[in-house]
Amino acid sequence: MRSRSPNLTPAQLAGLLERLPDIVWRYRVQPTPGFDYVSPSVFALTGYTPEDHYADPDLGRRIAHPDDAPLIEATLAAPDANATVMIRWRHRSGATFATEQRITAVRDATGAVVALEGVGRPVMDGERRYQMQAGDLVIDLATHRVLVDGRVVELTPAEHRILAQLAATDGPVSAEALAARLWGAEHPGGTRVVQVHVSNLRRKLEPDPRFPRRLVTHRGVGYALARGAD
Repeated sequence: MRSRSPNLTPAQLAGLLERLPDIVWRYRVQPTPGFDYVSPSVFALTGYTPEDHYADPDLGRRIAHPDDAPLIEATLAAPDANATVMIRWRHRSGATFATEQRITAVRDATGAVVALEGVGRPVMDGERRYQMQAGDLVIDLATHRVLVDGRVVELTPAEHRILAQLAATDGPVSAEALAARLWGAEHPGGTRVVQVHVSNLRRKLEPDPRFPRRLVTHRGVGYALARGAD
């Protein structure tokens, strides 16, 4: 029986990577260091977008826990000897979390390392998870879930990133800023996509979505998470 082609279109591949909670990345070592690719899931875990990483080749080093900086340098110098490493990072909000990084070296015809490719998986520390809280919402950044007054609610990756952005921001965020921050300024649909996701979030999070008290709208300004919802 003839097997199906395993080839994916760029759009299908992007959609698959967007649904993964793990961070998938490719770091170019030569000729000029920098990130060739970072999956969208990086934002939920670190508070920094793929675009932040593309603009700053040293961002990964800067947000690493200071005690783990030598391990990063050792991995860059000898990736084959550090194919699996556990590294701690500092979220934009200041919290610390860890990932297990599985790394593959990409070499040119001469055997020189030209890039590193990796998958970073959030690491649980016993019963502790990496979480953010706003009012009675607890957002679990490692599992794409939210606890609403103790009830577990499953989120899509897009919903998860919107909540994480709002939880990390004091005050309302405009739909335009959310769209640009999470998907890039050229994302098709823009603010309309944000509005659809917010509507879906309210159906999941609010007792009555017509009168939201957790994910609220500030008219003419944007959306915010209520910090003292009861």
